[in-house]
Amino acid sequence: MANGTAKPPGLAFSRETFAKLTPAPFLQAHLQQPEPIRPNGRSLDAFRTPTIHTGSLSHSNGSAVVRLGDTAVVCGVRAEILLASDIPHPPSEDTSEDDLVERLGLLVPNVELSTGCSPDHLPGNPPSTSAQALSYRVLSLMHTSNLIRPGDLSIQYMEPASDDDLPDEGPKTVTKAFWTLYIDVMCIALDGNPFDAPSYLL
Repeated sequence: MANGTAKPPGLAFSRETFAKLTPAPFLQAHLQQPEPIRPNGRSLDAFRTPTIHTGSLSHSNGSAVVRLGDTAVVCGVRAEILLASDIPHPPSEDTSEDDLVERLGLLVPNVELSTGCSPDHLPGNPPSTSAQALSYRVLSLMHTSNLIRPGDLSIQYMEPASDDDLPDEGPKTVTKAFWTLYIDVMCIALDGNPFDAPSYLL
């Protein structure tokens, strides 16, 4: 017969189990050390190395897949032509190129989080406030970083010389249309800052 005074066996979890059951206390236990370090060995100011694959989607004009830790994001770019004749209120010639891109809406990013990428973003839900804020931040980043030159979105045509042109006049260049870029960003897995991965996509 077993001794009734024997102590029950201690309950101990492995490092991996503790991290899965209580991720927040597990992280805090590492950060509150005299020399703070992340559970994966990174220092507080060390960045994850991203993995980027381009041309992953064959049905888009451009695409990329970015993995940043356990975060995975897919981006597809679709280009459409906006005819100058379809613009209801054409901008004046004095409008700067930067203002022209913003006024005509030639860059249209859309960040989708409702993909089941995390428990907070279940599939089928309408666009969340976070997704709309991310879309705006991506748009602001594209405008402020000068990533795309406004002149590259202009489709121009050089008119042939006519009998009415003066001899010293050169060929006249006319803007016939503009490229509109629809940038669709879909978050497949979210485990960290949702803005970091889309910024690498651009």
